[in-house]
Amino acid sequence: MSLIKRVKYKIPEATDLIWGVLESDYGYRTKMVCIRLAKEKGFFPSRDAKKIVCLCKDLLSLVKDSWRENCCELGLFYSSKIQGEAKPYMNFFYEALGDMEMGQLVDPATAPNNIAIPWMNEDHSQKAMAFYQKAGLTQKRNRAELAFRENKKKMVMLHFKIDRKSVV
Repeated sequence: MSLIKRVKYKIPEATDLIWGVLESDYGYRTKMVCIRLAKEKGFFPSRDAKKIVCLCKDLLSLVKDSWRENCCELGLFYSSKIQGEAKPYMNFFYEALGDMEMGQLVDPATAPNNIAIPWMNEDHSQKAMAFYQKAGLTQKRNRAELAFRENKKKMVMLHFKIDRKSVV
């Protein structure tokens, strides 16, 4: 892609080839790698942004692993390039990111002796609140805040006492 970017008259041909991959039945990982590389090299003009956002939105239902976050980030990047209609798409991706963070919360009852779980939950619930706030989803944000407050009660801070005599 970087070689083609140097030869200006080949850019439309390369863009057509990339769209060929994106519109085919390749897997979501291949498509996301193509979108990410094209983004890094500045291949797609703003007029293609809506098409890419819709593709990211469709791919999000197929993605099951850590690629979901990448898909949302690409969707947010290209939705910011859409003139006038960006808000609903951005809200969709922010909501998806918030849902992913809430999905990573772990019930401390599963391992009551693990004091790290509440600390991890704190981070995930804070991120979820921020994403829901950006999406304008008050009810979901309130639920994330409630989870955050309930989690705060379970956090344990370890205290260590240092004896002056034992220090050499």
